[in-house]
Amino acid sequence: MTPKVCPRCDARFRGDIATCPIDRTALVEPADPLIGRTIAGRYLVERQLGSGGMGQVYRARHQIIGRDVALKFLEPTLVLNERQRKRFLGEARAANQINHEHIIDITDFGETEEGIVYMVMEYLEGHSLEDDIEKGPLELRRALRIALQVALGLARAHALGVVHRDIKPGNIYL
Repeated sequence: MTPKVCPRCDARFRGDIATCPIDRTALVEPADPLIGRTIAGRYLVERQLGSGGMGQVYRARHQIIGRDVALKFLEPTLVLNERQRKRFLGEARAANQINHEHIIDITDFGETEEGIVYMVMEYLEGHSLEDDIEKGPLELRRALRIALQVALGLARAHALGVVHRDIKPGNIYL
């Protein structure tokens, strides 16, 4: 069951409750059907962080260990394409094996009973390189430091036979 949301305080409630017990505002269904859902019995989806060609990324909370994670869902139209579905899960498996400080950790992946395909990544605080570039040119020393870290991460991936197919400033997190 998807929890209802208080539009005033953003609290979420499950069950047959119509008004927020905190501020007495009428509860509403969340606009995004994934928000408030629990995936794989442990990841509570809290809010969308972004989206791209392959799907959407959400902030979620691991309900057992109390850790924030990033949940990436394969775009529902691509789930029907067996090749895209296998590619997404294969990339999750491959990235999970890299284990490098400059590559995001993939901690879990799978498919729900409803056919929702997902991968679980470490949740990072910060912003993308794209955000920095939009503000203007980077200082040379900083640009070189970022480029070196990207190269080190990619070298580790390539050493394991993993090729990243979407290197761009929006996918480089600072």
